[in-house]
Amino acid sequence: MKTGDESSQFAIPIIVPLTNLAERINNKAGKTLVKIITDSDFLEKNNPFKNVNKDANGFILDGIIYINASRARMSDLTHEMGHLFLGMVKATNMDVFMNLMNKLSDIGIIESRKAKKAQLPEY
Repeated sequence: MKTGDESSQFAIPIIVPLTNLAERINNKAGKTLVKIITDSDFLEKNNPFKNVNKDANGFILDGIIYINASRARMSDLTHEMGHLFLGMVKATNMDVFMNLMNKLSDIGIIESRKAKKAQLPEY
């Protein structure tokens, strides 16, 4: 299927493995931690995503990781889980968190993300 957008071309078929992975995580946890959505979920009248960037591959809302299978790559679930992990480390051990952030800064990851984020449109 050719969509004209290379990332969309690869993202659409991954809804099956993403859904399977989300189900495994949710079953293991005994509660919903991950939900798989698509672009069409943003169009629903009463969607809870009104304050979310509709172009996001994934995001966390009310403690649940949402992955937009219309845009996402398999790595996006791991990326979003990383936000939760860093949040827990920050809340429980600021020294470890600052050490991690300093190491990320030393290798240029933080500056690279800031530069990319600065190029994103504001909503």
